[in-house]
Amino acid sequence: IAEDLQSHSQRRLSKYDAQKKSSKMVILLSMEEPRLMMLEDVKVKHSKAIVNRSNVYVQLVMTTTGDDDTVDLSLALHNSEIFVVADVVGFKRYHQLLKPMGLNFRMKSLAVQKKQIQLELNAGAENVLFRASLNDLVLIADIIQGQKFESDSNFDEAIEGSGAGTQRIERRGSVYSNEQEISPIYKIKSVISLFEVVLINDYHGQNIPFFKFSAR
Repeated sequence: IAEDLQSHSQRRLSKYDAQKKSSKMVILLSMEEPRLMMLEDVKVKHSKAIVNRSNVYVQLVMTTTGDDDTVDLSLALHNSEIFVVADVVGFKRYHQLLKPMGLNFRMKSLAVQKKQIQLELNAGAENVLFRASLNDLVLIADIIQGQKFESDSNFDEAIEGSGAGTQRIERRGSVYSNEQEISPIYKIKSVISLFEVVLINDYHGQNIPFFKFSAR
């Protein structure tokens, strides 16, 4: 009887330990029509700008079960539109570049003891209708050229000196090291329901379309 009680107690402890190793965290973020603005010249008060306005929904789910770590990230943009503003003060004289569209992205990652095993990427867009003039394209080019992106050279040095390459991974009796590389599985999928681009010649006040491309 004592042995039965001890065995029953061990089973209960084992079940408790197994439950203790499982965890799940969910982060939700929802924003209604935030604006992302890129100025032609940040030093000019009445600068031109390209503005994006969307309804944003983000969900992040992180699950840990034993040695398995799963990260599931979803991003959705509803009624996303891009327009050019001739004067950011009061948003005067603006017109659309991109009509309201839908965009969704999902990334799901599976890792075993911090080792990447599988990665899934899914992206989709619907009703992508882009209409721009030559002046709009010049403005876009000026804004892109005006952005300054700097890379941190110390990041690579920190990775090289971290000693992470010497770590060993053990799972269900198997031992993996850097000498025996595990190739992760990648799954990538993208879907676009409607795509259309129209370019307009607005030289000397003209409004003549000279290029159009559409796909369904």
